Amino acid sequence: MSQSEIDPAKIKLIRRRFCQLSQIRLERMLSSFNMTQSDSIQLLPLLFHVNHPMLPGYIDKDTPCGIPDYSPDNTVKSIAKTASRSFKYKSRAYLRFEVVALYLMGSAGTLAQTFRSDLDLWICINEKMSPERAQKLERKAGLITQWMAERGIELNCYLVNKNDFQGKTNKIFSTESCGDTQNYLLLDEFYRTAIWLCGRMPLWWVVPVDEDYISYAKRLIMQKHLDETEWIDFGPVESIPPEEYFSASLWQLYKSIQSPYKSLLKLLLLEVYARHSAKTDLLSSQFKQRVYLGEIESQELDPYLFMFNYAESFVVEQPQRLEFLRRAFYLKTGSKIQLKPKGKVGWRYRTLVNIVQSWGWNQKRLEYLNHRGSWKINIVLKERAELVRELNHSYHFLANFARKQGVADQVSQSELLSLGRKLYSVFEKRAGKIEVINTGIVRDLSEPALTMVEGLSRRWSLFVGAVQKEKIVISQPVYTADTMFMLIAWCICNQIANEYTSFQVFASDPYLNQKLAHRVARQLQKLCQKRQSKVDDEAFQHPAVTVKVGVFVATRKDPLREEKSSRYINIGQSSDHFCWGEERRNLLNDFEVFSTNSWGENICKNYRGTSAWIQFFQDNRDILADIDEKMEIFADTLPQPEKLKRRIRELMVEWNRLIINQLKKHKNYRYLMSFGREFLRINFDEEGISYQSYPDLEQMLYSLAEFSTSRFEHVVDEHLNVPPLISKMIARKSNESINCYIAKISTKEIQVFVKEPQGHLFYQRHRDSSEEHLMTYYQQFIDSINLTQGFLSAKGVECLFWYSDLTGNPENFRFNKIKPEKNTLPQTYWRIKAIGCFNSIEDICFDLYCGPTVYRYRDYGDLVYRKLAQYIIQQRGKSEHYPIYITDLDLSAVIPEPHLCHYFEYKREIENRLKNTLDKLK
Repeated sequence: MSQSEIDPAKIKLIRRRFCQLSQIRLERMLSSFNMTQSDSIQLLPLLFHVNHPMLPGYIDKDTPCGIPDYSPDNTVKSIAKTASRSFKYKSRAYLRFEVVALYLMGSAGTLAQTFRSDLDLWICINEKMSPERAQKLERKAGLITQWMAERGIELNCYLVNKNDFQGKTNKIFSTESCGDTQNYLLLDEFYRTAIWLCGRMPLWWVVPVDEDYISYAKRLIMQKHLDETEWIDFGPVESIPPEEYFSASLWQLYKSIQSPYKSLLKLLLLEVYARHSAKTDLLSSQFKQRVYLGEIESQELDPYLFMFNYAESFVVEQPQRLEFLRRAFYLKTGSKIQLKPKGKVGWRYRTLVNIVQSWGWNQKRLEYLNHRGSWKINIVLKERAELVRELNHSYHFLANFARKQGVADQVSQSELLSLGRKLYSVFEKRAGKIEVINTGIVRDLSEPALTMVEGLSRRWSLFVGAVQKEKIVISQPVYTADTMFMLIAWCICNQIANEYTSFQVFASDPYLNQKLAHRVARQLQKLCQKRQSKVDDEAFQHPAVTVKVGVFVATRKDPLREEKSSRYINIGQSSDHFCWGEERRNLLNDFEVFSTNSWGENICKNYRGTSAWIQFFQDNRDILADIDEKMEIFADTLPQPEKLKRRIRELMVEWNRLIINQLKKHKNYRYLMSFGREFLRINFDEEGISYQSYPDLEQMLYSLAEFSTSRFEHVVDEHLNVPPLISKMIARKSNESINCYIAKISTKEIQVFVKEPQGHLFYQRHRDSSEEHLMTYYQQFIDSINLTQGFLSAKGVECLFWYSDLTGNPENFRFNKIKPEKNTLPQTYWRIKAIGCFNSIEDICFDLYCGPTVYRYRDYGDLVYRKLAQYIIQQRGKSEHYPIYITDLDLSAVIPEPHLCHYFEYKREIENRLKNTLDKLK
């Protein structure tokens, strides 16, 4: 195939056309800014051309600067004088040019540019620039960006070199940059939207669409038709690699959080590209072809309108999508068109009037869109639903396209992970997460009045305005939630409620009223104001962690309602909020938590019941190292709120200490606390955290002997609502001996505590016994266990006995060590042995022996206790009424390796059954 002849005159013509097009776009862009802003933009080339201490962006004389073929005109020199009166431009020769060109790209100078639009500046650099010098140039660009921001212009600067598109160079992903996930799509957009400011021009301009790019570009240089130093070659963009579609769709979904209508247009363009890439040229190629045909004055060559017309042609037979596409385009322009404008209007206005007339839109339709700023929640919810539908439609097609092409794994996984996390944080629905409904649709959603209603199913509904009670049944709620608190949190997070919003509440419980609603709203606003308004991109490189927690107590019901109705609150001996007053009421077993994580997600969760605080602790352990800063507690409706806050913080810190100790020291803990009328035992061991609750003190004390294979320590909550003796005994440390504590409570009652080396604590209460006899019986019982287990040697487990008489002074916990005499059981006392066995359903039962007499379970069943009691009574005198004690116990047939605590637990169970039987036989 013969090569076409290169026409130098045609090259000059095409170059002139592209330069004219850039100038038209530049003038249109500048006309949309005020004079100060326009002057600042025109000054950009000079700021990167020189280093002057009095001009913005100066770092030092060695900072990269100088742009080839650039010399400021008189207008720019005059503007520079306004920035620095002492500045005087001096032309100088540069040994090398490290900044080779400046371009603006994107919506600048198009129909889509609004007064809120930012500017994207490409600072094209020499590919040989060192990383250190590039970093210095970035600092210079940052200072210029700050200077522009002071003038109301949002400028985004990007350092670009031609190799960025000929091979990936690991560009950094950020809020404004898609990193290296979309090289060719970005280049396609650049070629059709770029405004050339100064320096080298794109070689792409002068390579005809129907020519082989690489071959033709080489001929242009080799045959001296062009001076290579005047041009920059980013390379061709003839097609989009399939792997870019998936990453680009994720990127546009992310961008839709702030600019939904702009992203919708670009997503649809991607969808069209993917569907028809084999049949049609890319937009950049079509755009260039129109320039080659001399259509630079045509309004249809506006890059955004060009993109819209291209996308529109493919959905013209899908009325719903076509209508939404047009609406998105109109709203993206930010204009408020009147079909019959009064006075003189600009080019954008005239163009848009022609466009909407061609669509057949009337003024009523335009007025609805023109008043977008006053849209409220009902309209926004509907608009968002349509936006999400369209975004999902394009995204799912592009994701499936990438999978079918087998290229999903070729995309940069680290950047896709970050993008995916951003999307998850905004669009993913999950339990408790507050959905953000206003993703760039309107600027203000606040309402002056809101009505909250509790339904028959206890579910809450939100209505806009102060709705009369009788009209609620014919009104449509905008949102529903499980609790009033969750409704308010949703309103605050979506900025539907502010400090001026009034609440109206209809609830079955008068406690849930307007006053409470306003208090919660103020507290939530205070909490939200303290959190970081914008999430840093770095946060999405890591899993989400909680950064702020608000605990809201008594927002669902009043825990003191009964006391308040009687107008008398009796605190009694307990002012602990977990066990309040004489009624031992738990004021903290129902609370709401509002948390914010490092991805900016807001989550509401209701905790209630026995496990509420344990679950809260497990969910929020990561904040406990900085609990004072990261956790706030709101409990203004309860008595002594400051004490309550300290109590919760101290409890969380203590539990965290136990967790850390368990991990470091491999030591397990059992934490005991009062929880209303119940008692909680919280276990911190190698399996994590677990808990048991007990309805009364005795059951809790019995649980302390439950077998554990590991050593552990009992930790007593300082507010545990138990007699002082019991609290002291639980807290006593274990040692290598068995310690038996005998406490005489009264003339009728003795309490026995046995602490063994692993930490188990056995408790039993005895009546109608003497301390001497009890000590002897316990010694006999322990000796029998040692004998059974082969511990009779000198190395056996020693049992130490301690005694305290509390009958005269209940607060005297001084235990004296005593030593019982061996084998001093009186002859009239019977030695009783129990041997474990299984019944027909594998429950543990016992055969009972008294001297030569035996009562087997298989013969008598549960009557073995009655038979033994009757036999003992017959052997005693009529006046002898004292308990029956077990002196020996064999568990070898029912428990493979019985532990000491097993023996004591079954001893207590058998003796209690014998006691109950004796009481019935009296």
